[in-house]
Amino acid sequence: MVPANYNCPGQLVISGSIKGIDVACERLKAAGAKRALVLPVGGAFHSPLMLPAKKSWLLPLKLPILTNPTARFTRMFPEKL
Repeated sequence: MVPANYNCPGQLVISGSIKGIDVACERLKAAGAKRALVLPVGGAFHSPLMLPAKKSWLLPLKLPILTNPTARFTRMFPEKL
């Protein structure tokens, strides 16, 4: 479980596994939280759970891509876009 976004005082978004989020919601409600719910999202994009996907982008690409910063073709994903 990791914090994903601090929206405003009293409203925090967390990221983690499905089971971890379910357990966290139960515990937060038991501790007196006004509301704890699962958000319908496609992935835990603000968490370390996505690091394996990021690392796969750093491998050489099968097809060249045209990068905006350089306007050149490359087979390596640019480190900083």
